[in-house]
Amino acid sequence: IFFRITLLGYESLWDDEVVTIQDSLKPIAAIIGQRWDPHPPLYYIFLHFWLKINQTDAFTRLPSVIFGVISVMLIYLIGLRLLTQRAAWFLALLFALAPLHIWYSQETRMYSLVVMWTLASTLCWILLLQNRYHHLWTWGGYIVFTSLGLYTHYTMVLIIMGQNLYTVA
Repeated sequence: IFFRITLLGYESLWDDEVVTIQDSLKPIAAIIGQRWDPHPPLYYIFLHFWLKINQTDAFTRLPSVIFGVISVMLIYLIGLRLLTQRAAWFLALLFALAPLHIWYSQETRMYSLVVMWTLASTLCWILLLQNRYHHLWTWGGYIVFTSLGLYTHYTMVLIIMGQNLYTVA
């Protein structure tokens, strides 16, 4: 949290962040039917409602901080499933200190959100592969998180392809 919240509102918004905020302030129907932005609408819809609370630079970036922190927790849980507890802590520490992830966790863009959906989807996928948790909620979690990822950023398609290729192999 410290590395993502420090100096959150220090720098002013840059071009893409301003455009993201402007697009998010449009009516929901315009966001869903958007033709001006190549990204899916989920983040913009979320930000539309978030901006009704406050529109300061730091506050508009706060959701990305939250998504980034949740991502660190998810990478730890993935590490617990695949590695030892000590290695999972180390993996989470590396991810928490990764400059690129900190950067995107301080930006009013959808990137930290799609990372969070990717890691949540991957955690459910790993649970399914390990044949330990074939519960309905695990399948449901995988479907929901993957779908939310697809509605956040199109690169989620690559994650799905990678998961399916690994599963088939």
